[in-house]
Amino acid sequence: MHSPLRKALSGSTLKKEWGWDDQEQRLLHDRRFSTESFRIVVVADVDVGFMDIVEEPDCPRVNQLFILPSFHSQGIGDQCMAQVIDEASQQ
Repeated sequence: MHSPLRKALSGSTLKKEWGWDDQEQRLLHDRRFSTESFRIVVVADVDVGFMDIVEEPDCPRVNQLFILPSFHSQGIGDQCMAQVIDEASQQ
């Protein structure tokens, strides 16, 4: 997920550990995005996080779920997981 959202969610940790390089992040994004299914989490027309979901033969697997800290403790993650579970049960 190469975007201001990813940078806001992971940038400080990545920068502290390895440094943040926009070009390198773009290359990593392009490689990962081609094999995984990312969903942007939107609340009131604001991008507040993302989910990385892989469709396994018997069920979806949530690899990552990130919500911006300013949106924590609002039940957003619970709603995201409930949606994944609901979609899986309908398949």
